[in-house]
Amino acid sequence: MPSISITEGYTFTNWGPLTTTFTAPASCATATGNYQIGLNTTAPFFDYAIQCSTAGFGDCIPSGTVSDFTTSNENPKTIYDQAYLSPGLYCPSGWATKGIAVRDADKSLSTSGVLSSATRVSMPSFIPQWQNPVTLFLDLLDPSETLVMCCPDSMTADLAVGCYSTVSDYKITEGCMREFPATDLGISTEIIISEESTSTQLINIVTGTQPITVATRTFSPSETSRLVAVSVWPMLSLVHHQSDVPSATSSQTASPSSSATRVAPNGNIWGGLGIFLAMYLVVFSSSVLFQ
Repeated sequence: MPSISITEGYTFTNWGPLTTTFTAPASCATATGNYQIGLNTTAPFFDYAIQCSTAGFGDCIPSGTVSDFTTSNENPKTIYDQAYLSPGLYCPSGWATKGIAVRDADKSLSTSGVLSSATRVSMPSFIPQWQNPVTLFLDLLDPSETLVMCCPDSMTADLAVGCYSTVSDYKITEGCMREFPATDLGISTEIIISEESTSTQLINIVTGTQPITVATRTFSPSETSRLVAVSVWPMLSLVHHQSDVPSATSSQTASPSSSATRVAPNGNIWGGLGIFLAMYLVVFSSSVLFQ
């Protein structure tokens, strides 16, 4: 695929290769800046964050996949900017494959893991929905290209959340919410054509550039008893072409758990834990936990 691709308003940009195994600083294992807050009955879905002064993950993920930025300088349209690493052959140390998609030479698509559910969500036509960039990205794969989604070993992958795990022992006292100004949001109508029928779906779109606002809240003891902290990380996006694998693997000796190893006999399913992809759009919630 081209180094920059645009589809349905999203821009997918190749931020460069990742052909060695990235190892994050030890401090990343105990970082709390990525903690979110949600009801303990609906986790991992969340409405508040532990902190809203910064977003991004610094040197805890391979350079370039997600940039740090300050809330006061945010432009809501940046949610349309999606990055991936290519050729990307190795998951960071301590991360694991969560989903794979392979575009075969005949242009058919094979998926597994979390990517098996990367389809357009079927919603009533009168309810606006957010586009999932992972779904759009699959359409951009060229023949013989592979996407692999990875998350930290201990985390669960979810296309609507990212990589997550609950942190039941974190003491919650306050939180913050990042909201789109209502004037920045609009609705578009998309025509969906399938083999069986043609239908329409309302799509949420960002139309303005007013900065995202931040609201804070101190929770009462009765509220905190219903809440849980959720550690959330972005799924990392790696893409490679089949021709990238021999030259990359010959330059690095890797263990079976981290190498861009082999193709199964049918040519559709990749083995090993080394070829990784992920991308995830964080849609800032404007809902409220307690009505």
